[in-house]
Amino acid sequence: MRSTTWMNIVGVVFILLGLIGFFNNPLLGVFEVNVWNNLIFLATGVLALTAANMGEITSRNYSKFFGFFYLILMIIGFFVGDTGEVLGFIANNQANNILYLVFAAAFLIMGYGYSPSSVLEDSDTRVRTSTM
Repeated sequence: MRSTTWMNIVGVVFILLGLIGFFNNPLLGVFEVNVWNNLIFLATGVLALTAANMGEITSRNYSKFFGFFYLILMIIGFFVGDTGEVLGFIANNQANNILYLVFAAAFLIMGYGYSPSSVLEDSDTRVRTSTM
């Protein structure tokens, strides 16, 4: 999957999470959220859509940045536990920490990981140029 496609999907999902969170707490019946969580999700979504429209390299850089961002939120969240707030204002529970770990892993894999589409595009180019 191209990282721009991934960013479009991520953008829509995060915007939906942010909007739903304003009306449903805990989010999806599991994730503890507050206004700050929702604003972070909305910002993540809007920036993902922006990155997707700026191209492949920007999408990968976005993925790397937000991979580390959510990894840091997860690490702090595990130390804070269920009763505290991450950085003093972001609602937290164990389910959030696991979700942040999933977000971090997905973003980091897309930012640094193997991209089947680029390998296929490269091999197509080599095949076309070698047959000419």
